[in-house]
Amino acid sequence: MLPFSASDLTIYGSGSLTVNGNYNDGIASKDGLVIASGSENITSVDDGNYKRAVTSISVDVTAKDDGIRGKDYLIVKDGAKITVKAGGDGLKSDNAEDATRGYIWIESGELNITSGKDAIAAETDALISDGTISLTSGGGSNYSVPTGTSAKGIKGLVLAIIAGGNIDINSADDAIHSNNTVIIDNGAFAIATKDAAIHADVSATINEGSLNISKCYEGIESAAITVNNGTINMLASDDGFNATKGRRTEANDGSSFTINGGYIAINSSRGDGLDSNGNAIITGGTVIVHGPQSQPEVGFDINGTFNISGGLFIATGPNSGHMIEVPSSTSTQYSVKVTFFSTLSASTLFHIQDASGNDIVTFKPVRNIYYLVFSSPNLIKGSTYSIYTGGSSSGTNTNGLYIGGTYSGGTLRKSFTISNKVTNVSI
Repeated sequence: MLPFSASDLTIYGSGSLTVNGNYNDGIASKDGLVIASGSENITSVDDGNYKRAVTSISVDVTAKDDGIRGKDYLIVKDGAKITVKAGGDGLKSDNAEDATRGYIWIESGELNITSGKDAIAAETDALISDGTISLTSGGGSNYSVPTGTSAKGIKGLVLAIIAGGNIDINSADDAIHSNNTVIIDNGAFAIATKDAAIHADVSATINEGSLNISKCYEGIESAAITVNNGTINMLASDDGFNATKGRRTEANDGSSFTINGGYIAINSSRGDGLDSNGNAIITGGTVIVHGPQSQPEVGFDINGTFNISGGLFIATGPNSGHMIEVPSSTSTQYSVKVTFFSTLSASTLFHIQDASGNDIVTFKPVRNIYYLVFSSPNLIKGSTYSIYTGGSSSGTNTNGLYIGGTYSGGTLRKSFTISNKVTNVSI
């Protein structure tokens, strides 16, 4: 008999449990399910010192369908170690009748989940506080699942909140998904996905954390994207940020992305680096966008207004004619758009310095570019700057942006004076 309960079920203490669900689910409860290691025992020894002993539980599940299912809720806590190989969902809570049920909460633990469908699937909320978590869903990012099959890494249909942990996701579908809201409060993420790294129909907010997205179709997709802090490194085959209400349009659909801080580096090979069907706002942080390799896609495509009031912003793109955009004239920070008569090669540095020779920006694109848009608090109205190409820098190159060091040996291409919110320069 496999572990099954018609009411609440708790698996607690120390030791190991191995389950082979050759017919259906591995471990299941028709109500709630809790898996937790035992408590920490502290005992005194003769010399007056104390000895700590932590009891832990290890659960290994192989199942034809779902691995571990708690209908009302599924909670993993106290450092429990869980390994799941499931043909269906890995961890699942599926009460769709009660809005307060159907949730999964991983308080802590070590989880290694391989699933044919969703790795973690919550009918309402998927909540992760901490833990070391490795998820492979639908065969991973190199596989395509059949139409209609959900093979997401973490899915909370109402809410997905991640507050910490080390999380590795390799998914054939969205890595982190909600039909409503995704919130990242902290954590270290390594993501490779066939689809979106983060998808939320209503809003996606990143408050802190480190996201290393090595592969994705689209990076972050939602009607409202907000980044307040954290580090995001992204390789996308389509759009990096895609603010949309779900349909393609060149009109303002009311969607938006807002960047208030953090460090964001986007490399988009075939889509727009930043795309908003509505508005865009940058108030701080560092935003680096390596745009696509060919038109008609661009470094950034904003249907509404694009206001910059702080931070460093640099975006590149190919020859896209009238599709090249610039920040809005309502921005409070100044910008410069530089277009090249001949494309600037990926091996060539681009450098701006002020009249005193101070480095404003030194940058190396990852592919040949036709234009570059740059905005910084160091661009001041009435001040004159010089553009150099080529040369070398002794600084540290991180995602194309050089930090510290000295620039030298370049060719002066043109000097310009900041006169408008966007100054256009051709070299």
